[in-house]
Amino acid sequence: MGKITFSKNEIIGISIVFLISVFVRLHINFSTDYFPGGNGAYYLVAVRNILERGSAGYADFPLVFSLEAVLAYIIINLGLMDINSAVDFSCRIFDSIVPVFSIIPAYLTAKSILGGEEKLVSKLIIASVSVLYIYFFTIVSDFQKNALGLLWLNWLIYWLLRTHEYKTKKNIAWAAFFFFLTAITHYGCTGVAIALVALSIIIQFTLNFSWKRFLIAAAIMVVVVSAALIFIYLLYPIRFRTLIQIPFSIFDQPVLFYIFKKEHIISLIDFVTIIMINIVVLFSAIQYCRNYKTLSEPQRTYILTITLLSLFLASPFLSLEYAQRLYFISYVTTVPLLAFICVTTKFANRKKYFFVIILFVLVASTSLSVVRRNYSNMNSALYKEMINMKSVLHQDERSLIVARHGFEFWSTWIFRNMAVRQETLSAVYWRWYDKVYFIVQKKDKAPFGPAGTFGKPFSEPVIPEKSSLIYSSDYFDLYLSMEAPKDFSIFNEKHK
Repeated sequence: MGKITFSKNEIIGISIVFLISVFVRLHINFSTDYFPGGNGAYYLVAVRNILERGSAGYADFPLVFSLEAVLAYIIINLGLMDINSAVDFSCRIFDSIVPVFSIIPAYLTAKSILGGEEKLVSKLIIASVSVLYIYFFTIVSDFQKNALGLLWLNWLIYWLLRTHEYKTKKNIAWAAFFFFLTAITHYGCTGVAIALVALSIIIQFTLNFSWKRFLIAAAIMVVVVSAALIFIYLLYPIRFRTLIQIPFSIFDQPVLFYIFKKEHIISLIDFVTIIMINIVVLFSAIQYCRNYKTLSEPQRTYILTITLLSLFLASPFLSLEYAQRLYFISYVTTVPLLAFICVTTKFANRKKYFFVIILFVLVASTSLSVVRRNYSNMNSALYKEMINMKSVLHQDERSLIVARHGFEFWSTWIFRNMAVRQETLSAVYWRWYDKVYFIVQKKDKAPFGPAGTFGKPFSEPVIPEKSSLIYSSDYFDLYLSMEAPKDFSIFNEKHK
């Protein structure tokens, strides 16, 4: 079984990959004057709220916010920055460095599967998929919960492998620990972690069925899933409802439906990723069938689990709503599959082409991530206008701001008011708040939309009847809504 150890060459190799990935993420996070991303200001608001009020102010998974708040608190108490600057810096630097530690569990997974048959460089190339694939440089700034959740998910994948190989209390405890960390970080990663563990248990008893094994497996699965759901319900009831609804809606209006209609709702990167991961799944399945008799029972269970999970995560039949989240996770499960394909490929020439393709994808991913333009929903001209807008906008807890998706967080950051997007509105907001403002940006809008920066941007909020224009400039119009509209479908295109 042995302890986790690294040779000098392994440490050097892992460190090189680590530094390359950190450099790219630093470049992205510090490439804009104001915090980058469509929803990046969400993290700024949540972390500042923790420092000032003791809670994030949002019913969301707390770990990322809490860790970044600790870092900002240290910077503030050292007298290095004021609170806004410290929060901004902490969120950027944390997101640039901490998720890159995913290279360690990814390398350990590749090393465990490849064993001593492959050279160090082979293991490093496969492990590098975890931190050099383009998705890893896409989930930057406004996907920080996702990025940290993938760090824990990489560790869970590794410890699940170790648990299959050696069912010791230590291995099970480590797997449970990283399952817990995932559960307090990101609900998409939590859903995948639940699916990973449940699928592993189901496959394990299916491949070697007996009623005793079935009852033990069923009991373990019920305990694991129930514990996770109860924990999420107690801390994040809104997210709990989302998780419960997933099995009933995850295949509604699938991505493939939109592709056939030639609607641009996913990016080219998403489309290429779907194809590539399904190719990896296909080759893994072929190698699995060819080598089934020579595989040990733990290997059969683990590889089949990861193969089926990867097939699900990269499925074109997923609902658009869930596909946009799961595709960002899908590349993580390819690390053990690529290692399995490599170790079961007997011909040297095929292995050479195999690694050339992986290297090409990683070099292309890294290069594109460095040269592509990065955006923020805020710039100096917009910020100046919003500061001017304070003269007509009541800044208190009894005032609400409605803005387009992503810009609502910048509104809260600058005005210190509660802000929401129009899709969440209901009549109760006009009873809760004395003032309901609608802010419309007229120009210089960042191109963030449902497909990232590749498709149509999010639309500005619809102004209800009986609203008055109280501020107008080159960049913004600010409206005060006198009363709730009679028809709330105007705020949600899905209900039209």
